[in-house]
Amino acid sequence: MERVIQHVGDLNGLVAEAVRITRPGGPIVLVDSDWGSRMVHPGDRVLVDRITGVFASQILPEAWAGRRRHDSLLRHGLTEVRSSNVPIEADEGVLRTLTDMDQRYVGAELMTRDQADERLGELARAFETGGAVFACSMFVASGRVPDPSSAEGAG
Repeated sequence: MERVIQHVGDLNGLVAEAVRITRPGGPIVLVDSDWGSRMVHPGDRVLVDRITGVFASQILPEAWAGRRRHDSLLRHGLTEVRSSNVPIEADEGVLRTLTDMDQRYVGAELMTRDQADERLGELARAFETGGAVFACSMFVASGRVPDPSSAEGAG
């Protein structure tokens, strides 16, 4: 599953269903962003903290999906569980996405139109000069569904 959990929100339910439909010994791989790790620069710190917090706590059903997937695989009895963290850094193309997101923030009265315009202008200038930061962590976790017929499970 790639970037599913953050949108659906039921990490344990999704893992339980993946275990149910995967053959014994088969792999399960979860890849998801962790929007609680989002970094943005430049920008007014109070505003960036406010919208990052709202995004991570109210807009996505499971914004911390990335950091929670490893433990969920273990809880569901998978074997050979491995995890890694991959930093994702966006280029200026992210400004299109941020423009759409800022529309939502303005509509939800989390920022004014002037604040959104100023923020996007600052980011655009920073991307032009190489000083912009827009990043988050992407986590990959994998494991295998236990196989009761294997030498491990048959003992």
